[in-house]
Amino acid sequence: MKILQFENRLQRGGGAEKFLLDLIIAEHQNNEVEVSLLNLVAPSTDEFSNHIKSVGIKVDKLSTSLYSPLNFIKLWKYIRDNDFDIVHVHLFPSLYFAVACKFCQKKKPVLVYTEHSTNNRRRGKKIFQIFDRFFYKSYDCIFAISEKVKESLENHVIGLPITVINNGIDISAIKQTPSVNIREELGLSDSTVLLTMVSRFAWMKDYKTVFQSMKNLPDNIHFLCVGDGEGLEEHRRIVGNEGLNNRIHFLGLRSDVIGVMKASDIIILSSKYEGFSISMLEAMACGKPFVASDVPGLNDNAAGVADFFEYQNADLLASVVKSLISDRTHYDNVAQRCYQFAERYDINYIAQKYIDEYKKLRK
Repeated sequence: MKILQFENRLQRGGGAEKFLLDLIIAEHQNNEVEVSLLNLVAPSTDEFSNHIKSVGIKVDKLSTSLYSPLNFIKLWKYIRDNDFDIVHVHLFPSLYFAVACKFCQKKKPVLVYTEHSTNNRRRGKKIFQIFDRFFYKSYDCIFAISEKVKESLENHVIGLPITVINNGIDISAIKQTPSVNIREELGLSDSTVLLTMVSRFAWMKDYKTVFQSMKNLPDNIHFLCVGDGEGLEEHRRIVGNEGLNNRIHFLGLRSDVIGVMKASDIIILSSKYEGFSISMLEAMACGKPFVASDVPGLNDNAAGVADFFEYQNADLLASVVKSLISDRTHYDNVAQRCYQFAERYDINYIAQKYIDEYKKLRK
């Protein structure tokens, strides 16, 4: 079975991209399939593409423009010239362009799409509701990464065939990854308590609530921000204005994210919404307590596992952190629950679920 994974540009910085990296490699290890990757445009760095190529997976680039209408024709030609059984699509605008597969005369591959979030900027805009209705319904199957993502999409486009397959992570690789000495790197003492959040700087990720909570936490507690994004400089200014430069550290995009989380004490995610967070799973697999905003995509997936705080309630977040730091038994119990939860989502198991669904769709 010949599979094409098609997305915008595979690079570090997003949960969907990290999941897809692990999924492609896991599918490649299955003798029943031959998997390739097609980037809509070239990624800004070759880290993920080179990793995929190093294990013998073909990687191509379609275009130089993310939104050019000519991408429909380019993709049609690419699909026409290759004999794919399955085209598996991720993210917008690849979501739209991949419908070109339906116009292939020689062989029409099965066309599937994975919905990665409970919300996006197209939702609520009438013109996109019309477009989305057409494009989504052109797919043979839609996968959603959680029940909340499925529910949200069903409310947006009625009548879609949606199957839930949760995200997965490479548990084995995480176990083998060593902790990094981030305290030494930052000139901090060994007694410094580290809170870490791995996310891009965008309004829906709500770093600002964590910044505010830091004012209610002891000075020996520091916050590591791992990621980048258009809002990075604005967030730096906020931290400077609040006088927190010495306790909040911007680490940027890093290839040793797992090692940073293993060196941390508590992992936080303060989002307004999520799908089925890769950062959540990776944090839990590192054996650390996970603290999250009480919002869809987090509270439904990790209920009874993580510790939660009301969205944008900095005082409550600070209280949750203090509780974990001051009560070692509670800390260890949450960490253990988190690790056991993450083990259920090994990427090899998730990849096999996708392959089984591909087979059903080909019949």
